[in-house]
Amino acid sequence: MNILLYFEVWTADETTHITTSPPIQVASGTTGQWQVNVNLGNGDYGYRVAVKNTGGDGTGEIWNGTFSPWTKFQTRATPPAKPTLDSRDYPPNYWGHGAGTFYFKTNPNDYTTAGWAYSFTGPGTVKVPNTNDCNYNQTFPNGGWVARKPITTGAGTNAQVIPANFPPGYHTVHVRAFDRAHNLSAEETAYVFYVAPSYGVTTRLNTGDPTQVAVTQPAGQNIPITQEDGRLHFDGTAAGQSFSMAFTAPLEADYALGVRIASGLVPGNRNNVTVTVDDVPKPLIPAGQIYGALGGVHLTKGQHVITLSTTGSHTGGGLDPFDVTITGIDAIPLNNVTTNSFTEAMDNDGISNDGTTVSADKSLDFDGGALSAQTLAAAGLAPGASLTVQGSTFTLPTPNSAGFDNVVAIGQTIPLPAAHQVPSTAIGFLVASTCGETPATTVGITYTDGTTEQPALASITDWAKPSQGVATPVATLPYRNVGATKDTVNKPTVYTVFIPANPLKTPQKITLPNLGTAFRRTCVDSAALHVLAMAPRPVTPPDGKTWAGAWTAPADTTTPPPTGGFANKTLRIIAHPSITGSEARIRLSNTGSPTPVTIAAATIAAHTTGAATTTPTTLKFNGNTTVTIPAGGDAYSDPVALPTGGSGNLAISLHIPNTVTTTPVHTANGTTTYLASGNATTNPDAAAYTTTLPSTYYLTGLDVTTTASNGTIAILADQNTRAPDTHTSWGDTLATQLGNQLPGGLVTTTHTTPPPPGWWTALNQTTLAGPRLRTVIVTLGAQDILNGDTPQNTTSKLTQLIDDINGYNRYKRPDGTRIRVILSTIAPLGLDPNSTQEKNRQQLNADIIRRYGQYGANELINLDQALRDSANPANINPTYLTNDVPNDTYYQRITQTFHTGITNGTITF
Repeated sequence: MNILLYFEVWTADETTHITTSPPIQVASGTTGQWQVNVNLGNGDYGYRVAVKNTGGDGTGEIWNGTFSPWTKFQTRATPPAKPTLDSRDYPPNYWGHGAGTFYFKTNPNDYTTAGWAYSFTGPGTVKVPNTNDCNYNQTFPNGGWVARKPITTGAGTNAQVIPANFPPGYHTVHVRAFDRAHNLSAEETAYVFYVAPSYGVTTRLNTGDPTQVAVTQPAGQNIPITQEDGRLHFDGTAAGQSFSMAFTAPLEADYALGVRIASGLVPGNRNNVTVTVDDVPKPLIPAGQIYGALGGVHLTKGQHVITLSTTGSHTGGGLDPFDVTITGIDAIPLNNVTTNSFTEAMDNDGISNDGTTVSADKSLDFDGGALSAQTLAAAGLAPGASLTVQGSTFTLPTPNSAGFDNVVAIGQTIPLPAAHQVPSTAIGFLVASTCGETPATTVGITYTDGTTEQPALASITDWAKPSQGVATPVATLPYRNVGATKDTVNKPTVYTVFIPANPLKTPQKITLPNLGTAFRRTCVDSAALHVLAMAPRPVTPPDGKTWAGAWTAPADTTTPPPTGGFANKTLRIIAHPSITGSEARIRLSNTGSPTPVTIAAATIAAHTTGAATTTPTTLKFNGNTTVTIPAGGDAYSDPVALPTGGSGNLAISLHIPNTVTTTPVHTANGTTTYLASGNATTNPDAAAYTTTLPSTYYLTGLDVTTTASNGTIAILADQNTRAPDTHTSWGDTLATQLGNQLPGGLVTTTHTTPPPPGWWTALNQTTLAGPRLRTVIVTLGAQDILNGDTPQNTTSKLTQLIDDINGYNRYKRPDGTRIRVILSTIAPLGLDPNSTQEKNRQQLNADIIRRYGQYGANELINLDQALRDSANPANINPTYLTNDVPNDTYYQRITQTFHTGITNGTITF
């Protein structure tokens, strides 16, 4: 049987008929429906249904004379209005801390808003309620809903939307209103607020509690002041009256200060109020405003005073216009704070997985850029990995509970771990700079005896720019992450940089430079210094031995390796130690390489002839026979007995199992390297070593044990220091001649080809990392003159090397005295006497002789005078040449010049 349905729509009060449907025929037992044929707009309505029986054949309509019960409904054709948002916990564009409540509000005449949807992940990301969602008070990851309270209670609703553990930094909450039809407001409100880091101190002070806030007023004023029920009420009667609130800052830091003002039908301030903090004027608080943001101020630990004064400008007519009611003081530390650990201090998310997006305001460059976790891992720099660079061992950061993996330097004081609180010659930092080059600045060292120092920290090149300056590049990675994409054009670089420390004291904590706030939205301020790790360069290494350098060959460049990438090859390097000791260790370096290198086996033996040796001794690294060195890192072997006998030279053999694409190399050092296939490290004979190479790979140092009064004397040279086809330099000869007069070992660093960019800088840092460095002999500048550089530029580089922000004389020997520097004139180069180059050489020499002290040197050695031909000063004395090449006599003359200076007391090592 068929029936006919008639729908009627009326206003909700059942007084006004709106429309009726045509008859809707349906079969008995089925459901009928009708789409309203008029635009109902926004309103409250009801509908009812009448049923007629058709008699089966469509005729004879029979109606029982009644309607169904009313069904009431609302229509929302027009979206709700754009919402507004406010908060005293997190004022707009200002700092807050801890859990935070926001006040969601709509136009009082807007009766359609049912609630508000909010999101912290960006515009257009709020979650819309669906048909089955009736609970409008819900939270989700990165957002939630807030239900509007009944209209009779006001136009808005307070809701806590910021949890206590919300990550610090700049944030934006995006809000849209929705109605019961779940239409969203056409416009979205964006509200910017800042979350301060947590330092474990109270940041919201109760002005109603005299133990937290002590209130005073000027003598003779006698205005009633009450402190109760969580508020302070000043019953002012005229303009120019004032009261002061004293509070205690729990630590020294840069603070964001704010004053919370009572709100309600009667505002807490009905006149403009002027403010001072410790007698320094701060922004005026306008009448009717519920929060007074007082801006940033540096507060020492202890008591401080906020003073409020009434003015003649007010609102409210006769409603006590000069009253002021304060409900709280916000004193929120932002930077220059003391933390309990490096991990706790980490405040930036600078490392991301490929293909993922880091929130821009928390990223390394504050604009979505980050270091790639995958490229760092490929370089051997994964979280938790150890990296030794120039005597300091860093631990790569593991993200803290907030997901942060580095510290943006904003003046934090960070304690060193107990294991790092040891007498040290330097403190090292693993860093990256974003938003440009960070300027040279200072870093604080606090020692266990309570004394402090402020050594200079060099500038750091922007992470995406070619490296320059005195910081040492650790690794340049193949790409950086920008959002979810890879930027292969602007390759990022991570650096190490060092500051001198007092080796007679024990460093306890480090105060980073304050380079501005860590919480930015873009690079709108100064450059930011990101610290990934810090570590000391201890006077005594972990093995507890006292070492002196006996031979060195620091990497001065990187090249593709010869002969198929060294895969399953053994390098045997012949080195001449300048001194001997009971034990020896080697230093291996992977400087400049973008990937780790594995040394599968290493031995040391006394050299006999060619590639032959005595029985080799196995070398271990932290107890292991193999070692993998991260990109840019070093590795020291465990001590072994120093091999004796043979030619007086030592043979160090290294087995490299895998192909390497880039290898660090020290060129033109007079050292022979032999190459064998397979693992030939334990072979004493030379049969397997069928190839010779002119340079040194991976092996950068050989140290021997010595007494505590001894150390390392380093010779920095850019001309040959040895005759052709010999392993012995003039430094070695001098060491032999001086014997017990030499306070340690002599090591020679030579680069005779045009130096690569940054070579002097690398030379400086490598030399400073030498064990117990005590004296540096600088014989540099010849290559610069030959390359056409001016005397002024060469002078500048020499001064920077010796006396500038990271120069040698800024550092101390283990006994606490300054490292001594001996500066040499440039020996004759055989140039045309009338050439610009020769004139530049003579001008530079004359300047060095006249004012070597202003270069930062302690003493002068005049090798030009010792070696020149008196008849032709542009040339070397012919006695010292064989076929126009310096012979043994040349180097013996250099040795004798030093020996004479030491004997007569004009030179001191």
